[in-house]
Amino acid sequence: MSELLQKNNGYLFTTQVEKAGISRTYLTKFVQENHLEKVAKGMYISQDTWADELYINFKPL
Repeated sequence: MSELLQKNNGYLFTTQVEKAGISRTYLTKFVQENHLEKVAKGMYISQDTWADELYINFKPL
């Protein structure tokens, strides 16, 4: 999942994680261990990522 986070400039999307065949259980664990912030339904950001409100509100999942 670190690769997905890096590929998306600090954003992690539940849909991409599921498409990669990774379970939601592991996603939850990854989010907690890496201190990601949930910014929208199915969207997380790393601590060092600026939360772009336009991107968050209009990114099609």
